[in-house]
Amino acid sequence: MKKHVLEYGSRFAQLTLFQVIKMWLMANDYAPTITISENPAWLIIATILMPIWSTFHFYWAHRLLHSPFFLHTASQVTPP
Repeated sequence: MKKHVLEYGSRFAQLTLFQVIKMWLMANDYAPTITISENPAWLIIATILMPIWSTFHFYWAHRLLHSPFFLHTASQVTPP
């Protein structure tokens, strides 16, 4: 039980750190942002295309992980 809590706590901390860094970069103009007032067309296009790209990327990355190369490599690893 304790390992499970630590594992998810670690993931939560990592995602929180990523979010803080991303927001700092956007606030200080190191990362681009799209707003409705500046560019409404790109905001709408990005809102529509992001779920499509996310699904496409997940599908092909998952297929690659189940390819013979990765299955062979994973079978060579011995658990600790």
